[in-house]
Amino acid sequence: MNDRNEVGHWEIDAVSYNIDCRFCEPHSPWQRGQIENLDRQFRWWFPRGTDLAVVSPVDAAHAATIVNAQRRRSPNNQSPTALYTALIAQ
Repeated sequence: MNDRNEVGHWEIDAVSYNIDCRFCEPHSPWQRGQIENLDRQFRWWFPRGTDLAVVSPVDAAHAATIVNAQRRRSPNNQSPTALYTALIAQ
């Protein structure tokens, strides 16, 4: 079993990718605005209680494509897809 979780080894990721890591305080959803918004968008596609084991990969990919194509205010009004495409084109 892999014991790595999303922030379990943040020091390694910070050094490997040369990025700053910041964490929100527990029980402070106002500090996680963008994450809360993404959660809400995915909940529209997959309501709370949905058994993700029965969601087809095609349906999951469709929802992810739509959410990732939406522009965000924080990265200069670009979508994550546009930012990723520009990054791999370098």
